[in-house]
Amino acid sequence: MTDAPLTPAEAFVLLDPVQSRPSGAFKIAFLTLIAQGVLAIRMPETRAVFRWRERLPVVTVVGDPPPMFLAAEIINVIRRAETYKTGATIAAVRASAVKIFGNGLLKLKKQMILPALAARGLALRETDKFLGLPLRTRYVHSPSGLAEKRRIEMLLDRARLLPSLIESDPAEAKAVILAAGPLLLLVPELKGIYGQLAALDPVVEGVDGADFSFPSGGETGFSDDQAGSFDFGSFDVGALDMDFGAFDASFDSSFDDGGGDGDSGGGDSGGGDSGGGGGPD
Repeated sequence: MTDAPLTPAEAFVLLDPVQSRPSGAFKIAFLTLIAQGVLAIRMPETRAVFRWRERLPVVTVVGDPPPMFLAAEIINVIRRAETYKTGATIAAVRASAVKIFGNGLLKLKKQMILPALAARGLALRETDKFLGLPLRTRYVHSPSGLAEKRRIEMLLDRARLLPSLIESDPAEAKAVILAAGPLLLLVPELKGIYGQLAALDPVVEGVDGADFSFPSGGETGFSDDQAGSFDFGSFDVGALDMDFGAFDASFDSSFDDGGGDGDSGGGDSGGGDSGGGGGPD
């Protein structure tokens, strides 16, 4: 089991191994790199359509890849999509991602994220058989994975209260931000207040905001040492304080993969609680 905390993309799939969309996992990994200042999005005028000019989101790589799961792979997708000096359009990013991860980006989920969760001890690989012959392989939650899923869901439920907590209880809002860390990206309701979250300067008594520990997993099977830490100083929520309308419309239309991957995951082991906890789609 790896000691590092889950990345948002891993957490996104862990919340619902069956219905989580590979494109959603790609998007959340993409946004994580924006928050870390590795990728940037600009809205230049790129082409004329009849008598007006259409503004398309353009992605550029502006930093070195951090030692984070999927970071190098996502940057490789962007690099391959760059066809001119100003960066890569979302359509070009999609074409590049499909070449690397296949239709629906299924390889991203089946061959990378789900096996990574299994390596952490959070998922189990099972093979359905008929008359002794293998039919399909799927991943289900391990007991530790189910407990971790529930812990993340509780964090996200608290994070959904941030819009009201910012005014009513700033200290609690800071504590929620520190507890959730980059998993805040899994709460789409927060898109409009990233700048406000950054302005809180979330440092609470007894917690070093530049290097804080995630809450201990308790029943998840993670010890205090294994819970890991996240460098909040490297996570610039202010970098995401922008108009997501055009970006989301362009991204989601390009990466629409028609829903979850029914063959890639199964129900939960030891409890049957398969609901997801929200995400970027």
